Amino acid sequence: MKKMLIALTLLAGTAWADWVQIGETDEGSFHIDPATVLRVGPVRQVWELLNLKLRDEGGEMSRRTRVAYDCAQGRTKVLSTSTYWEPMASGQALLSVTREGLWKEVPAGTVYETAFKRVCAP
Repeated sequence: MKKMLIALTLLAGTAWADWVQIGETDEGSFHIDPATVLRVGPVRQVWELLNLKLRDEGGEMSRRTRVAYDCAQGRTKVLSTSTYWEPMASGQALLSVTREGLWKEVPAGTVYETAFKRVCAP
């Protein structure tokens, strides 16, 4: 029963997130959920979503990623990623990976820089 409640909570958070579109990439529309920003010193964590224009080879139409931004150092890293059958992180979850990536510089002139500036704003 406890596992089911946790799963429903995670699904509810995905389905009813207040996604804000930050921009477009070649792959699709890029969004963040400002309500999920977690502040720990100079580091901020946030949920991001890439809503794909076309279904990829694995069947996914969207990717939801938990990202950390180091606001003092101008860098970012991926904390976890899930892919979904339907747009906007809905439908069947196809893949979920929780593995912390390495810190890398936020690429200038991209939607990631726009997200960084928004998430790190005072």
